[in-house]
Amino acid sequence: MPERNLSAGANTTANASIDNGSFDPDSGDTITVTQTPAGPYPIGETSVTLMVEDNHGASSSCQASVTALYSFTGFFAPIDNLPTVNLANAGSSIPVKFSLNGNKGLNSFCRRLSGVAADCVQQWLAGFRLSKRP
Repeated sequence: MPERNLSAGANTTANASIDNGSFDPDSGDTITVTQTPAGPYPIGETSVTLMVEDNHGASSSCQASVTALYSFTGFFAPIDNLPTVNLANAGSSIPVKFSLNGNKGLNSFCRRLSGVAADCVQQWLAGFRLSKRP
């Protein structure tokens, strides 16, 4: 299934079209393009169906996966926000300071993970990769 990744805005939703130029090869035919669900899309992955139908009833459809990513920019020094790649020496300790720009709750970190809140944050932070300096 094709994928479409995009950054969500301040309201934590994102608009997207999976139509990549639908057309009808028959001269004079008109088409109706319907995307379901229409969006905007919440943070996470959403399966989207595109249905195209011409004025004679001929139709075709396809599916794609739309992934809306939270555009996080809340890290403070010594960590730089994306797209910067943060480098650290192996075994070094780095204090992680960040802000969610308001109380978004711990569900902002790991909607799919279960367990106590501390485990959730630890699992989320464990997902960050630090590159070793040469």
